[in-house]
Amino acid sequence: MPYFTSLGWQLVVIALLFILANRFSKARRAAEYLNIHLQDEVNDRTKDWEIAYSFKPMSGVSGDLYDFFTEGSKFNGLALFDVSGHGISSGLVTMLAKDVVVRNFTADMSIKFGNVMKKINDAIVEEKGDIENYLTGLLLRVSGNKVQFINAGHPAVFLRTAANGKCYPVQLLVKEASTSMFGGIIGIPGMEVDFSAVQFNMAAGDALIMYTDCLSESLNKEGEQYSQNKIARSFENSGNGNADSKLKKVLDDFYDYTDNVPLKDDLTVIVLQKK
Repeated sequence: MPYFTSLGWQLVVIALLFILANRFSKARRAAEYLNIHLQDEVNDRTKDWEIAYSFKPMSGVSGDLYDFFTEGSKFNGLALFDVSGHGISSGLVTMLAKDVVVRNFTADMSIKFGNVMKKINDAIVEEKGDIENYLTGLLLRVSGNKVQFINAGHPAVFLRTAANGKCYPVQLLVKEASTSMFGGIIGIPGMEVDFSAVQFNMAAGDALIMYTDCLSESLNKEGEQYSQNKIARSFENSGNGNADSKLKKVLDDFYDYTDNVPLKDDLTVIVLQKK
């Protein structure tokens, strides 16, 4: 008994580390598979939308998480979230949040969209317990050419219209736009949030760009951020090609600007284009 009590806590720690290492290994393999295959799978299943994305995690388990939701050949929407911080706690919250987001987005497509994000927030607050990491995020739900959009403290989303080739922040496209469009960050106990959804239409050739803050906040050699204005200008200049060509233009401009300065955060960029 004395030997057991003195070594027991060490055995518990070792067992927990083994469990965490196994989960991280599985998550890394899943991330690698998704990075290679998910875009092809989504494009094969959707007939009315094009999707292009780049996912560059800093380590095996990223603090960025994303998903595309399909039902047969119908594209129902997507999610993009960014967990604060780095390391083990951030990775654990990422894995937890991934399950929460999928579960609540797909549970009932008829539910009021703002309530979907609220359910996600409530579940993450409850399930992560005392872990301090929070999230920002985007949800999009699609029906025909109608897009419902929720921004929870995340960087601005830009729409490039095929009609005139101009690029606009999504919040400027809706009359009811207000600060409630950015209805608070996710996962903070006791924080009042208002995840109001806004709605707009997309015509053939219109495209959205969504990203995590690594894209806008990365620095060049002079210590200057790339910025949301540069993202918008690059997206506007990306031409009337497909989603892949638009993504390539934005990333080429980004890497030219940062000029081999190492990234200090996970990078995810998604372009969604109406066919």
